[in-house]
Amino acid sequence: MKDITVKTLSEDDKKIIQNMRNIGMSRKASTMLGFLMVFKSGSVADITKATDLRQSAVCVASKELAPWITVDKISSGNQSRPKCVYSLESPKSAIIHYYDAILKNRAKEDKSYKVLLDACIPAV
Repeated sequence: MKDITVKTLSEDDKKIIQNMRNIGMSRKASTMLGFLMVFKSGSVADITKATDLRQSAVCVASKELAPWITVDKISSGNQSRPKCVYSLESPKSAIIHYYDAILKNRAKEDKSYKVLLDACIPAV
């Protein structure tokens, strides 16, 4: 019989992922980023098992997180496709990027709000 180790996310890890979603990350990207923050690296199979993301969602998240992750293709020796192993370079810069995008949107919303208020208030 073969022993296998299955990676899983704790409740604290899931809270971190939820906080990333609260600052504007997509569910897929925040889940994959959270996984990589905890485990440092993982294959598509590891990520799908631990996070309940499907393979296609991991692919989408990897494209969204491309500036912050590295992908190593590991050949299994036979003629099958190489296995992709994702690792995280800097979670802090990814989180800062998403939060900065929120701040920019917020500045635009605030400016639009002021313009609308000024348009509603008659000039004295």
